[in-house]
Amino acid sequence: MLSATKRDLLILFALAVFVRLPFLDEAVQGDDVYYLLIAENARVDPWHPMQMGFRLQGETVWAAGHTRPPGNAYLLAGLLSAFGGMRETAFHAVSARFSVITLWGCYFLARTFTERPLVAGLCVAAAPPFLVNGNKLESDLPMLALLAAGAALLAHRRFGLAALALAAGCFFGYQAVFLLPMFAIWVWLEARRNVWAWSALAAGPVLLAAWQLYERAAAGTAPAETLAGYFTSYGLLALERKWRSIQALQAHLGLMVSPLLVSAALWRQGRAELAAGVAAGVLQATLLTDYGLAERALFAVTAGGGVAVLLWCARYAIGVLPKAQAIPALWSVCFFLAATAVFYAGSARYLLPLAPAVGIIIANWGLSRGWLAAGLALNFAMGLSLATVEYSQANTYRAIAKEVASLSQGRRVYSNAEWGLRYYLGKLAGSEPLLAQQTTPSGSLIVESALAAAIPYRVDGVRRRSLEEKIASSFPLRTIGPGSHAGYSSSEFGVLPFAIHPGAFDTVTVYEAGRAEPTLSYLKMDDPRADEHLLGGFYPSDGAEWRWMGPEGAALVVKPADATAFEVRFHIPDGDPVRHLEVLADGHLLGAEDYEATGGFTFRAPAAAAGRAGEPVRIVIRASPSYTPPGDGRDLSIVMIAFGFTTE
Repeated sequence: MLSATKRDLLILFALAVFVRLPFLDEAVQGDDVYYLLIAENARVDPWHPMQMGFRLQGETVWAAGHTRPPGNAYLLAGLLSAFGGMRETAFHAVSARFSVITLWGCYFLARTFTERPLVAGLCVAAAPPFLVNGNKLESDLPMLALLAAGAALLAHRRFGLAALALAAGCFFGYQAVFLLPMFAIWVWLEARRNVWAWSALAAGPVLLAAWQLYERAAAGTAPAETLAGYFTSYGLLALERKWRSIQALQAHLGLMVSPLLVSAALWRQGRAELAAGVAAGVLQATLLTDYGLAERALFAVTAGGGVAVLLWCARYAIGVLPKAQAIPALWSVCFFLAATAVFYAGSARYLLPLAPAVGIIIANWGLSRGWLAAGLALNFAMGLSLATVEYSQANTYRAIAKEVASLSQGRRVYSNAEWGLRYYLGKLAGSEPLLAQQTTPSGSLIVESALAAAIPYRVDGVRRRSLEEKIASSFPLRTIGPGSHAGYSSSEFGVLPFAIHPGAFDTVTVYEAGRAEPTLSYLKMDDPRADEHLLGGFYPSDGAEWRWMGPEGAALVVKPADATAFEVRFHIPDGDPVRHLEVLADGHLLGAEDYEATGGFTFRAPAAAAGRAGEPVRIVIRASPSYTPPGDGRDLSIVMIAFGFTTE
């Protein structure tokens, strides 16, 4: 007959297999593509895997500034070598072992703090970030597995193995060091005289420091310095962006714990915290001005639950200090505060290191089996549904890339996209990511994603739409998508832990750069035909009657025989520094004008010098100085409404 421990471990093992098996052939998605780029470099230069540049959202960035150390890159490099390239099913089968290690590690760690360790393990397994992000090749789950195993080994006084696991965990994610003070409390209370226990905690920071010094000596700059530079130059810690991230993290925590379990537990033992959490959630929800009533209610429930849990943990930890029972509560509060200070995109996966502590807290709440079953079932249903949606989206990208590959027929392909679509366009169609303001040659294909931030580029000729695919799912839940307000992957899209949004989550359009054959003499930005005349420098209109222009926009228009003037109708918004506009026709200056204020304007210049009647004219519009709004990332100048030849 099996012992209780073996039975529990078998249950957790079977559960890990159950939640991973349906997703083994999941396509590359999310940040997987960037980890794989670094992994490829690790195979070539294993001593300096992150000393490389790659294209990201139209710019060339240095991989040393990545937000994670190279532990995951080395893991993926090993898999690439072992399997002779990317094999989705094989990679996910290997990665599934980290799910088992995570659940077993959390179980043995929980035995130190609760009499219900199986409940703690089940709570970790039901956490939406575990169910969704465990199907990706990002660093978060391996980091959690190593940290959970290291913490369990530490608690069971296996200090040598704990040092290895904790050091490896830190090499998968900088944020692992936020947990070391929590583990230090246990060492102080339980093994303060044991030098090996302290050494186990020091192994991770020592490894990271040694790596930083090594890279600084080899490359002249430490990875942390490069990362800090990107935080500054991209405005990643701008106040508005930071506040959205904090809001999203609150909602993710509330969903991880389950609002049902929060309500059931705190109604009995923390009504003040529950009331304060609900008030905080409702207050923040009222400030979400562009959200619907149902969306505000979802945010109020989840964010309110997150705040209530944090308040309860703070009160409980203060009440039981200096006992080891305070560690899970301190773990939750301290890591969450560190996450709000450091992270900028509010992704649910950022809170994965909280999962072991949350599981222990729920186990110690003493809820009945009925409440636990209902709460865990709700979380499993939600997490698996979101995982299924992401599976469908990722595999659809792979299918579209195959279609583009057959359409290309040897032509050059450029991707104005990121994430999984970018990866498969490169793998299957040989595409290269666009650089901002790059000119694509005639005959090439450009694949654009509405989900990714559009990269301004030019074409040698005109753009013709060859293919358009709207990506939707029969299941209405969303983790990402324009207009969905879903902040599961990034708070840049919204602050909800998920969204109910039945529309398309992305539209993929393939354009062909062709020989210039313009037909229009006047381009209105809401005219679908305008796209075929714009050569570059304009951002998509998304159906509006205007569109943003970069520092320079180019287009081809036909000059009518009776044209008397060339006109540009545009708007300079408040806060926009543009004060100078000039227009060129076939390289000759038509006119220029300075502006002292913001608002709507119409620029006119004589058309006599602008080419020959009945023939296409290449128009270039320049506006300066351009600017990058906080939290946007695009280089913008004016809001364009229309331009072209007039007879007035």
